[in-house]
Amino acid sequence: MGSMPNLIIIGASARAAAASAIRAGFTPWTADLFADRDLREMVPDAIRCPAEQYPQGFVDILKQAPDATWMYTGALENSPNLIRKLIKIRPLWGNGTDALLASRSPFFIARLLERNGLPALEVRLSDGERSPVHRWLQKPLRGAAGNGIRFSVERNPSGYFQQYIEGTSMSANFVRARGRVKLLGITEQLIGIDWLNAPPFRYAGNIGPAEVSEPCRAELTRIGEVIGDGCGLLGLFGVDFILAENRPWVVEVNPRYTASVEVLERAMDFSLLSEHRTAFADEFVPPRMLPGHSKICGKAILYAEREFVFSSTDWPGREDLENFADIPHQGDLIQAGWPILTILATGNSTEECRTELKSRANILNTHLHLSSLIHAENMGNMAY
Repeated sequence: MGSMPNLIIIGASARAAAASAIRAGFTPWTADLFADRDLREMVPDAIRCPAEQYPQGFVDILKQAPDATWMYTGALENSPNLIRKLIKIRPLWGNGTDALLASRSPFFIARLLERNGLPALEVRLSDGERSPVHRWLQKPLRGAAGNGIRFSVERNPSGYFQQYIEGTSMSANFVRARGRVKLLGITEQLIGIDWLNAPPFRYAGNIGPAEVSEPCRAELTRIGEVIGDGCGLLGLFGVDFILAENRPWVVEVNPRYTASVEVLERAMDFSLLSEHRTAFADEFVPPRMLPGHSKICGKAILYAEREFVFSSTDWPGREDLENFADIPHQGDLIQAGWPILTILATGNSTEECRTELKSRANILNTHLHLSSLIHAENMGNMAY
């Protein structure tokens, strides 16, 4: 990519957003924790932010970056003070500190929904009284990807409690531009999936687009409008919710490009980042009708059962790279519990897509499990 970058993307992982940027006609420049192999193929100058410097290292990285606007991916929404510093360095295509603080407050969101007659889960401070009628989840105030969530067992001074409700975990993507909120699509979430080695509550992917009833879709659209307007959000944002008894119960708001955007783009052959641009571009861009979809797409994050060294020349997907993403480099050390890579699949139905994802995950699991055992045995032999 020889042309001058016109969009900087930073966050824990930038690969999916970089692919979206290219679909939208941008030339991206990226900095994240991995600078994965396939990201480097799209963005040869991709920067890897050392884990020990994340996320504060983005200050120096952005100062030295090309002259362009920037956007962030997860989980920088949990660092509003950092976002404030970065806005002073380059113009942001995304949500600033005030919008972040409002949208990431479970208490503000619950009150906002209640005031507008929308479904709202009960939330309590860590030292607050909780009704014995409900089960409760302990959640960190600044969490991401399901890390740190568990059923309530003790007081947690640094977090909060949220009412637990049985149902299907789902995501909705919206864009707010020029005072208008649009529902872009809905996907089913993969949460705590055992065949992906994902711990309970850990985010592990999406499948979609997902269909819901018209009353549910109407209520979800209203939720997007209330949250978008009430928090002053701009551009793309996501709402995670539980679908229970045909009603969407909001779990969390992600005020940025979300992982599920990629699934919708692949299914619709359409760039949602083009919709994001309309919130920040100076020229007027008339709203467009979203295309339909003829396929169901999915992405699934495979987590490591144990520590191993990744071999780019010895893994089952090396001859079929179009079905995999976020691919590590040769010799990368993958620690137990870390994401290894992302599996991609398409199907004519949600179940067909899920089956294909599971089949590929099982093949990878078997191979990588054996490889990690061989690595551990060799390391043990070297000790003698």
